[in-house]
Amino acid sequence: MNLEKLLELISKSVEEVMLENNDPVIETTADTIIFGDGGILDSLGLVSLIVKLEEIIDDYTGQDIQIVDEDALLNSDNNPLKTPASLASLIMRKLNEE
Repeated sequence: MNLEKLLELISKSVEEVMLENNDPVIETTADTIIFGDGGILDSLGLVSLIVKLEEIIDDYTGQDIQIVDEDALLNSDNNPLKTPASLASLIMRKLNEE
């Protein structure tokens, strides 16, 4: 899976979570703030997104990864869940560790 495909999957998944939560759907870009101050998802939406992405990644790559873990959150200078770009970077790191 390449970065471009991953960003596409993240954006599509964010939009699906927003629909599921009956929130107005906002088209996302790599720099859209999805979680944190000014984010378009609340904590429940973020959990739904992470679960959805873990399933999609397993389907696409056959790799069962845990996107959010203590290491990912403690060793980050910035919030890795803030934007699709930062989330994609975290996921690519996880995929490369496997």
